[in-house]
Amino acid sequence: MLKKWRNQYVSQSKFNYLLSSIIALCVFNTAYAGSRPLWTFTPLTETTVSVPSNDTAMVQYRVTNQSNRTRTLMMQPIQGITQLTSGLGICGNPFILTENASCTLSLQVNGSQLTHPIFDGPIVCKQGSTFLCYRPSSRNILHITQVPEAPKLSGVTPTSGSASGGTGVTLSGTGFADTTGVTFGGEAATSVHVVNSTTVTAVTPAHAAGAVDVVITMPSSSAILTNGYTYETTAIGQPAYGGTIACLHGGLNNLIAATADNSTSIEWGGYGTAIGSGAQSNTDGDANTTAIVAALGDNGGTPYAAQLCADYEVDSQGNTPCESGNMCYHDWFLPAGNNNTASGQLNCLYDNKNAIGGFANDYYWGSTESANNPAIFAWVQYFNAGDPLDFDKDFGTRVRCVRAFTP
Repeated sequence: MLKKWRNQYVSQSKFNYLLSSIIALCVFNTAYAGSRPLWTFTPLTETTVSVPSNDTAMVQYRVTNQSNRTRTLMMQPIQGITQLTSGLGICGNPFILTENASCTLSLQVNGSQLTHPIFDGPIVCKQGSTFLCYRPSSRNILHITQVPEAPKLSGVTPTSGSASGGTGVTLSGTGFADTTGVTFGGEAATSVHVVNSTTVTAVTPAHAAGAVDVVITMPSSSAILTNGYTYETTAIGQPAYGGTIACLHGGLNNLIAATADNSTSIEWGGYGTAIGSGAQSNTDGDANTTAIVAALGDNGGTPYAAQLCADYEVDSQGNTPCESGNMCYHDWFLPAGNNNTASGQLNCLYDNKNAIGGFANDYYWGSTESANNPAIFAWVQYFNAGDPLDFDKDFGTRVRCVRAFTP
């Protein structure tokens, strides 16, 4: 009888110990789930992606170590996704982050390997642990779906450079005059040409969504191709990258404009102070803006045009200032322009004002200081007739900020 009681007691003790361990483990996991993340994820690309079954796509996050100790981390495997581990600033496998350090988690989505939609992850854990793990916020987790095969381009003979069909397309050259035998999705094309003003290379395997490189004209319509996906044409007036595509003239004149005037009345700033050669470019508003803000600082508390643009930010959801978890566009500047209107960034906005939208028939500040009397005057452009004029720096007028981009 005593032996039976002792066996029951031992079994009950083991059960209680096991139950206590399970409860403790649940508390441990819950504590980490509800506490401040020790490493965080900032999306650098769209995280909702539809991938053709014969193509690939790229998703990237910035992973930042928010803890006060060095961490060795690994991403949990995901079917259909390959972690790319080479390149400057790219997270390895595993990867080590010191306090407040970050790297880019680069994920290639392989359409042919997707067996089901992905609506979670990526999950990054402390190496050797299945408990100390974090993922992006719910709106920034992966949302990956597979779609039917993308149309294939074949038979392209460019004027210069080379082309190859298959899964996605790699193209180079500036024109495609000979369209004999060119097909897209099995249908004969009547013409093929590169949209971008610069040479297009290495479209496959990844390219910025929304950036159009090639147009294949069919007998009945136009098919627009980039790395296996179909997008709208990159064109003046199209929403993109935090604003509206404003200029596509190449170099410093590839510009995104804010969707509306950033101010209807603000001074240029620094009346009586000459910035000098650092703010007299009629082509590089970014350099001008940097020089102006460095020279004027807070301008004695009086807001001014260059500072307004330098401080402006908007996220991928249209919030300003940016909200946490969204891609943030914060590299805005006051466009350059003076009496040489042909090459000025401000004049490019004027030329395309109707397509961009939202401009008034009023004066707009440029970031270019007058060379004749730089302490007193800076350039504006009149968006009614296009006239460039130099105005007193303390004059209050309109501002439309811009940022550079690569089509």
